[in-house]
Amino acid sequence: MRALLPLVLPLLLAACAADAAPIEVDLTVAESGAESPVPAGTSCILRMQPAWRSGVNCQLLLRCHRAGGDHDLFGGARIGGYSVCDTAEHAFTRAFDGEAARDGDPALTVDLEARTASWRGPHEGEYAALRFTSELRAIAPWDEHER
Repeated sequence: MRALLPLVLPLLLAACAADAAPIEVDLTVAESGAESPVPAGTSCILRMQPAWRSGVNCQLLLRCHRAGGDHDLFGGARIGGYSVCDTAEHAFTRAFDGEAARDGDPALTVDLEARTASWRGPHEGEYAALRFTSELRAIAPWDEHER
């Protein structure tokens, strides 16, 4: 039984919603691949909230603003945006969804302490490295069906 604990514990922890308040932060695309839908210099917003859904514990929205309208890189119009998040002292610290090809969502890694995020689409050359440009702000939870 003890041998199974390291395998089961992460799944049990992810099955509960993260114990952090919803937040948002402004970002800028610092670097992007040739096939990225957002070029370097694009401004974006990242939202994170606790959520529970089969093995994940938070929901994210990464929306970038570009000529012709907003583009959701993760969550939002793509519906979903579920991820595994780490928290400390009731605050988000990291988010990780590294399964771009398998689950249909692009891959997204967020490190709130380093103030960085990286996005990767399912095709070669679809990536973006983002840097935070504002402080974290507390927000109200959102409904994934609201756009």
